[in-house]
Amino acid sequence: MSKQWLRKREARFRLPYETAETISRALTGALCLGRRPRRDLDRSGQLTTVIGVGFLATWTMVSNVTATVFIAIWKPFHLGDTVEVLPEDLKGRAIDSNLMFVTLRDESGSFIQVPNNMFFRKLFRVRGGERPPFAALESKARFARQEQPF
Repeated sequence: MSKQWLRKREARFRLPYETAETISRALTGALCLGRRPRRDLDRSGQLTTVIGVGFLATWTMVSNVTATVFIAIWKPFHLGDTVEVLPEDLKGRAIDSNLMFVTLRDESGSFIQVPNNMFFRKLFRVRGGERPPFAALESKARFARQEQPF
């Protein structure tokens, strides 16, 4: 019943397939959790598990968003730089950054999405790359300000 209802809504609201499938799985899980308890876990055990998973997901998201703020303030690398996360051997040119991930493009052209909080848990190496035009102007202005005597 829920799948038929969701399929109608999917077409009406033009939901992507992945979104509709995620909603379907969440509804099915919620309905199964409420109907029949598993033999090895009682209801309180199930509830504890669901709450624990929810806290873990929330902690991960908050951790990545907080790391994004610190990356924006400290600017350890810029788009265009080659970034290498050392213990995991992840390496690529930084091409995008958002609240959760920094996207790297490796030498083969594949994309690697590195969670922002990983830059605070692991060692990473940065090699300068192509700078946006305004970055070159910014560094020239800083250099000119430093040369002027006080």
